[in-house]
Amino acid sequence: MALAAITLLAAIEAQVFAYGVSVLRHHAQTINHRPDPSPRPQDVLAAAPQTDGNHLTFLAVGDIARCARTDLPGRLLPATSDQLGLSRHMVADRADPMASAALARQWPGLPILAVGDLAYARGTTGEFTDCYQKAWGDLRDRILPAPGNHEYGTPGAFGYFDHWGAQAGPDRRGYYAMEWRNWLMLSLNSEVDASAGSLQATWLAQQMEQAQGRCIMAFFHKPAHSLQGPRRNQRNAERLFTQVQSAGASFVINGHNHFYERTKPLDSTGAVMASGGTISFTVGTGGITGPATFDAALPAQTAAAVFGTYGLLRVELSDDGFAWWFHRAPDGVVMDHGTAPCGARYTAL
Repeated sequence: MALAAITLLAAIEAQVFAYGVSVLRHHAQTINHRPDPSPRPQDVLAAAPQTDGNHLTFLAVGDIARCARTDLPGRLLPATSDQLGLSRHMVADRADPMASAALARQWPGLPILAVGDLAYARGTTGEFTDCYQKAWGDLRDRILPAPGNHEYGTPGAFGYFDHWGAQAGPDRRGYYAMEWRNWLMLSLNSEVDASAGSLQATWLAQQMEQAQGRCIMAFFHKPAHSLQGPRRNQRNAERLFTQVQSAGASFVINGHNHFYERTKPLDSTGAVMASGGTISFTVGTGGITGPATFDAALPAQTAAAVFGTYGLLRVELSDDGFAWWFHRAPDGVVMDHGTAPCGARYTAL
């Protein structure tokens, strides 16, 4: 009897039952054609305020909220107590998402590319509801999400997909495409298979083929090339970078590493290019920071880096290029800024 009880609790703690309920609920919603109240990504983009029709401005950041359970059931069996509906008590744990949220509010209405690890440590329903939502909840309708590795602390990242619904793109796959004038904007999933012939790689190849001559940018959680790396399980991120870079992407935005970094224009292997190339931004600065300094010399591929601070990346697109500013939180001081032409070009994939 005791063994059966322990086995049951272990299964619940592993979130097997909750995952099954999530899948069944999703299928029931699809079969019954119940509308999802969450905005679609293209709708979020369309709602962005524009001073003129020739520019689009958005914010980007990842690695936002982390809370620790303080109640005894939550400390012992966090997922189990979550599934049983027990009262949850959470406090910020080595993270402060308030500063970045306050900074984002200084630009009302701008879309926010949320590049993963939004709710530590496992992306559970409770962590989204009682941790992330309390800090960033009023910004919800502005979010364009991409999943991170911590979201996959729940099976199939069901806590993430339950929270965002249609806002996370179709079919719970974690990747989707949007368009603005001459730009193709891609939210990709560095946490699932991106190898040749995979569903994601095949879909992405189709997007690239249709984007000939257009400006391209992408955002996903793990950086393929960064001064901190290589890190565990980043092979799919490297594959995604190679695929979009080969198609002429102007820039990519990532999180995962808890600092700000901008690379020089890179080729598909991460080597610096004298002309052309794809710039990689790392903005894992939404609420969790790493060391205040970087002891070693910056690698040749790194053009700028900021350590030990929260902050947001602001990007402005135009038909022929883009500009960027990295703002420190909470005071908004610009720590890095620049402009670059659109690198639109097309090569065979």
